[in-house]
Amino acid sequence: MITTDKKPNILMVLCDQLSWRALPCYGNTDVETPNIDRIASQAVRFSEAYTPCPLCMPARTSFWTSRLPHETGVKSNGGRYPSPLDIPADMPTLGGVLTGAGYRAVHFGKTHDSGALRGFEIASSGTLSADSPAAWPASRDTLQDRHTTEACIRWL
Repeated sequence: MITTDKKPNILMVLCDQLSWRALPCYGNTDVETPNIDRIASQAVRFSEAYTPCPLCMPARTSFWTSRLPHETGVKSNGGRYPSPLDIPADMPTLGGVLTGAGYRAVHFGKTHDSGALRGFEIASSGTLSADSPAAWPASRDTLQDRHTTEACIRWL
C-alpha cells in the first residue's frame, strides 16, 4: 500500500439527462466521446446507479446530502407541490464534509439544490453566446452549459 500525505484530487462530473447508453465507455459504438472516454479510462466508473427521485431538485439534494427526499424534505421542484426552500441547517452536506477535511470544494453549474450545496464555493453563473443551426437552436441551458464549461476549464 502506498501512502502519501497529499490528498487525492476529486472531480465529480454530473450530466443531467446523459444516459450511460450513449457513451462508448459503456459499449456504445455509434458515437464518439473521446474526452469522456479518456476520463472514464482513468477513473472509477459505476455500472449501476439509481435516482432517489425522478425530479431535479429532490435528486440533486439527495446526492449532495446522501439523504432521501423524505429526509431532506425536498420532494418536488416547487411549483404546484412546493418543497421547503432549504434543507435543515444541521443536515450534513458533501461540500461541508469535503471542506471540513481540508479540501477546497468548488461547484460549477446548476445550483437549484435547496441549500444542499452548502460547504461549496459557488462559481459564478452566466451565459455565453453559441453558434447553432436553425434546426437546433441554442437554448438558455446550452448557453449556461458553455459558460460553465469554460469557467471550469479556467479554474482547473
